[in-house]
Amino acid sequence: MPLLQFLLSVVAGVMFTDDQRESPTELAFKYAVYRINKDRTILPNTTLVYDIQYVPREDSFHASKKG
Repeated sequence: MPLLQFLLSVVAGVMFTDDQRESPTELAFKYAVYRINKDRTILPNTTLVYDIQYVPREDSFHASKKG
């Protein structure tokens, strides 16, 4: 009897400030998720999905509400 294989999706939530939109930092994060998903030996049967939220740099109140 074959074993059932499960695929797990893990959401990686991250907050960047508005001025970091499409910045090298954000692109590095997206690329890291891409590389992890591409190399099935790192997290077998798992897919990382990211949820990026943007907050104003000087608005810690709204940042805490999104987090």
